[in-house]
Amino acid sequence: MNFLWVIFTVVAAAGQTARDAMQRELTTSLGAVGATRVRFLFGFPFALAVGLVVQASVPTSYLAVANPGVLRSIVRLWRPSLFARFMGPASSEFWFLAFALATAASVRTLGLIDVLFAQMVSHILFRQKSTLREAAGIILLVAGAILLVYSHI
Repeated sequence: MNFLWVIFTVVAAAGQTARDAMQRELTTSLGAVGATRVRFLFGFPFALAVGLVVQASVPTSYLAVANPGVLRSIVRLWRPSLFARFMGPASSEFWFLAFALATAASVRTLGLIDVLFAQMVSHILFRQKSTLREAAGIILLVAGAILLVYSHI
């Protein structure tokens, strides 16, 4: 399954090229502000719908072929998995929004704050202790995140 990123990247690049071409056409007739509003007002709901369909159908299809037993277990445990199933696509949509509003470098760098969140969840839910090295790394990460956000003010 390691090669799928290549396919996804090529499909995304082709879609981006098509969007750019249409954006240029819209900019010619609506101006930059009008074209941007069209992009966000119509593009976001469409991206949300397509993203949800892709995120649901690709892994389900893969499991149906590769490991149907796991798929049956997932279906049996549908109630406990509702929150996880909701948070995956919702998180992706917030990534899309962030990438639309800031540079990829800034978004991905700030996104590393998920390490802090993971440590908090591990500590609170699973009672796992952080090592001194992990704590130092998280302090550096949070300091870097603060500096990054401060640089955008």
